[in-house]
Amino acid sequence: ADLLRSQTHEHRNKLNTISGLVQMGELEAVQKLIGQETAHYQAMIEFLRDTIKDPLIAGMLLGKTERARELGLQLVVEEGSRLEPLTEWLNSEDLVT
Repeated sequence: ADLLRSQTHEHRNKLNTISGLVQMGELEAVQKLIGQETAHYQAMIEFLRDTIKDPLIAGMLLGKTERARELGLQLVVEEGSRLEPLTEWLNSEDLVT
């Protein structure tokens, strides 16, 4: 839910920005903005997929990262960090609640 709310707000802001740029004829700026956003988001997804082996925890971190970004903060997962698959006695659903 956090991820969807954050993405909706973020996308609304981006669409308003893109709309303004198009109306001003700034098409190169539109292309640059779209490219930056796509590259940033895809890089974060790939990093979490490679680093966090549990999809629920990776999804939670992606949502929290986007929420932090919306608030002007930066959530950092230190390079070199890893989370291997959890043991059967540790439930990822319990960790994300």
